[in-house]
Amino acid sequence: MRSLALIATLALFAAGAPAFSVKASPLEDGIAAYNRGDSKAALELWRPLAEAGNSDAQFNIGVLYANGEGVEQSYEQAIAWYRKAADLGDVYALNNLGLMYAQGQGVARDDTLAVEFYLKAAEKNFGHAQYNVAPLFAAGRGTAKDKAEAYKWLTLAILAYDRSEEDERIDSRNLRARLVKDMTATEIAEGERRAQQWTQQWKASAASRKAPK
Repeated sequence: MRSLALIATLALFAAGAPAFSVKASPLEDGIAAYNRGDSKAALELWRPLAEAGNSDAQFNIGVLYANGEGVEQSYEQAIAWYRKAADLGDVYALNNLGLMYAQGQGVARDDTLAVEFYLKAAEKNFGHAQYNVAPLFAAGRGTAKDKAEAYKWLTLAILAYDRSEEDERIDSRNLRARLVKDMTATEIAEGERRAQQWTQQWKASAASRKAPK
């Protein structure tokens, strides 16, 4: 599974300021401060937003605490901020909570909760969580062992990553290739069927969300 720091860094930059913005927001100013190495200034800019319920700022503060950037390192504080963002549906926060429970960082290791948090993000078509939950299904950690389900999530992760995440897509393909070596033809076919069914349901759901009210 990917490291906490890697996912956190990707998530932090994902909220970056758009090009040619006329006036940066406090969130974007905080990201600019973080990028130039001033994590304390970033925290000062993000904290009011986080306390007002901004999930991006809440997640980013969690990253600072998890990595000990601009603050004393504290997994407990990181989890507290991730939970706030996760309660608002933030997929990065859900994924990082899964990582922390899977690795026992700041909490007792709990694979069942790791699977629960990963799945909440995976069901929102978040490739990192889809990748992370697959080995747990393959090994039967925190859930019933189900190689077809692991295959499904890796297949979906391959599709979910964007052009900037080609390395992650390759990792998912390689992990799926290793998984296939220990699968029967029936299990592979079932994994393909589940992936296709999930994709169809996701597209239908996306279409309904875009439809005019």
